[in-house]
Amino acid sequence: MLANPVVVPAYSEPFVWGLALVAIWAEVRAVLWLLRRAGNDVPALQAPLFGVNLTTWFVLLIALDRADRWQLPMGWTIAALEVVVVLVEAVLLHAATRGRLFTRDLPVRPIGWGRALAVSLLGNLVSAGLCVAMTGVIAALVG
Repeated sequence: MLANPVVVPAYSEPFVWGLALVAIWAEVRAVLWLLRRAGNDVPALQAPLFGVNLTTWFVLLIALDRADRWQLPMGWTIAALEVVVVLVEAVLLHAATRGRLFTRDLPVRPIGWGRALAVSLLGNLVSAGLCVAMTGVIAALVG
């Protein structure tokens, strides 16, 4: 982390965002793949999905930074925040496939709540797994 977390908090550190952008890319690719299997025109959803993931990652990183400052148990905090992210992204994915989230004129087939939740959960498992793997590889290389 940077030397002064008050002036430059952890969520604004370029290294953290580098990892986050790779994870966002992987999550969007996974979600697009899952939606393609459901018969959707995935190129139309790429930009809205990237926007949704960028937004939820930004909020997640700020919340994790605050949890660290408030000395909350990090494991439970991460788990709770991930549950919230999965639920929010499922709602936004459901809305996006119905033309309500920057997708009004896009050729996208609607998906139900169950599929939206499953796609959101699997996409987040991909991004979380990739983050854990990247962090482990970097720690092994550095340490």
